[in-house]
Amino acid sequence: AAASGGMCRAHRALGRDDLASADLDDVLAAARRGDPGSADGGLWALDAWMERASIQERADDLSGAVKSLENYLAAAGGGREIAPDIFLRLGAMREKLGDVAGAEQAYRRLLAIFPERDLFTTRARIALGAILLARGDRAAAVAEYRAAAAATGGSADDRASAKSRLHALTAASGAP
Repeated sequence: AAASGGMCRAHRALGRDDLASADLDDVLAAARRGDPGSADGGLWALDAWMERASIQERADDLSGAVKSLENYLAAAGGGREIAPDIFLRLGAMREKLGDVAGAEQAYRRLLAIFPERDLFTTRARIALGAILLARGDRAAAVAEYRAAAAATGGSADDRASAKSRLHALTAASGAP
């Protein structure tokens, strides 16, 4: 999570806004030791894993980014303090890498941990619906698209996308 001024705790820990991979290693090592003189050293490690994942993603190192996000999730302990978009990023990267089962797992984890986060759950349900449809599970895909279309919050564009996908599926089969 970025802090005020656009710098995360990991950046502030080293007093700079241009962390390189080696600097991230320093932050992670310091957090493991309980340094650097702050009670939120563990949070610095989380920021460092996020920063590393972002750097790797920008460099098209999706395998490395996935590993960094998994390290982030392990360091965070899988609790509700994790931002739900982590699971969307992880799912999308795994899909690009051809790991459909891993993508499905990421989307389902988001839905299990954050059932009330309409923006994120809507997007996870749309992505999950596409995976289920590709796998041939039309009924489950329809259920995910219906749930996404019925969301009360989040993006109107996402709900419209879910409704469009749902309409295309039901029109093709003649179902209501």
